Amino acid sequence: MNSSRLLTFVRKRLLFLAYASLAALILGELGRFYWLPELFSHFVPYYAVILLLATLFSPQTWQKCLFGLSAVLLAVWMFTPLTNPPAPAPAQQRFISYNLYIHNPRVETDLNWLMQQSADVVFLTEAAPPCKSSSVYRPLIPMAASAWKTRHLA
Repeated sequence: MNSSRLLTFVRKRLLFLAYASLAALILGELGRFYWLPELFSHFVPYYAVILLLATLFSPQTWQKCLFGLSAVLLAVWMFTPLTNPPAPAPAQQRFISYNLYIHNPRVETDLNWLMQQSADVVFLTEAAPPCKSSSVYRPLIPMAASAWKTRHLA
């Protein structure tokens, strides 16, 4: 008598958890649209185990079919690797970082050298304000954003 009460207790709890798992799966799919329901998609392996156990303990045939089919589909979905076509390689870009040295007497020569390198992005450090008005500096980076400080940080 006591074992039948225990079986009934376990069966009711498992059925509740199985229906809650199915609802959580649907909520997890709604996570494509908002981050909060997406949190339910993190527990899919647990949902599969609960649905498998509910298949074993459910009293009605349609429940066994529903939970069993859901568990099998979840297992297939979890263990099937995603096969996306390989993404094309990004275009090669050339970056140069160059220290002009704040007291450099040959700024024009260095900037001419930088122009010959045909870089996509140039990082200039210690580019002093006299370099800003240089005729060579303007075509080097036509859309440049620069910040000039008037005194050293000490």
